[in-house]
Amino acid sequence: MSQFFFCFQESGSVYLQFSCSTGLQLEVIFEVLEEFDWTAFSVVTTRHHGYEDFLAMVEGMIDGSFIGWERKSVVMLNLTDDPGGARTRRLLKENEAQ
Repeated sequence: MSQFFFCFQESGSVYLQFSCSTGLQLEVIFEVLEEFDWTAFSVVTTRHHGYEDFLAMVEGMIDGSFIGWERKSVVMLNLTDDPGGARTRRLLKENEAQ
């Protein structure tokens, strides 16, 4: 299912953007993970609007699958408080070491 976004820029002007739903994007990601037999994975996200729905969709796909998916962790990034990216790099390295 696609989503449509209408953004009014100027009087009489309309900007139309097509994008895939988050669920469809996750289906493709899980297909790639399955293709390469990567059943253990971590989720990296921010606290941007909709992240809770995103995480719920990931859990739903894990629970609804016959494949033995293993979600190792959820890494929450806060890019606003980390302008240089040092905390982000540390979190990703810690996750990689698990």
